[in-house]
Amino acid sequence: YLGMEHQSSVTYGNGYQNGYLGRDRSSAGPGLLFDFIIVHESGHEWFANNITNKDVADMWLHEGFTAYSEASSSAQVIQTLREYYDVVGEIVSSEGGTIKDYAGDGILILVGAPLAYPDHAQRALRIAKKIIAKVAPLTRNWSAGGPALGIGAGIASGAVTVGLIGGTGRMEYAAVGSAVNLAARLCENAASDEILLDTRSRELLGDDAAILQPCREISLKGFGDSIDSYALQSH
Repeated sequence: YLGMEHQSSVTYGNGYQNGYLGRDRSSAGPGLLFDFIIVHESGHEWFANNITNKDVADMWLHEGFTAYSEASSSAQVIQTLREYYDVVGEIVSSEGGTIKDYAGDGILILVGAPLAYPDHAQRALRIAKKIIAKVAPLTRNWSAGGPALGIGAGIASGAVTVGLIGGTGRMEYAAVGSAVNLAARLCENAASDEILLDTRSRELLGDDAAILQPCREISLKGFGDSIDSYALQSH
């Protein structure tokens, strides 16, 4: 069944009488020998099980959501998150990024994995600028009459290990590396409408880094030394 390809391939295999065997949907030949779902899902498994090391830009977005959630109904919170995720998802997709995690109001975005981009730092900065420009006006509507909402972003670049990781009963696409943690910590320290970047991201931006302002040294949980940060205030 389309939409349940993995379950169908495991349950019914190549001989399912209502399957796609004999119809070469890929126009590449294998469809005459194997059900399209088998070919399709085998490709997914091959891709997902290849653990790779990528140089990526990691970005976290954070709205400061706790007070808002406590003062709002569950239905209102869910509706706000849906609108927020829709906006972010459209922008991330337009720049070739990958949303790795939703953590309430926090979103982890990978740029450069699983698809590599030599300009991943530039793409990450464009994503952050677009999201803040689009979401900032919405936060004023969402928080009307209640706790104020804002949005900030943290961007860090570096090598991370990405791939399918897990154990019995649960597997997920994971990204592991200090750049992921650093982006999260920078995000926590970003003010509303502010983007904080690490030194590596600034270096990779090249001439595009001219718009950044040197910011403060930040002592971050999990990092022994203070981190130099660079800021872009979006308005």
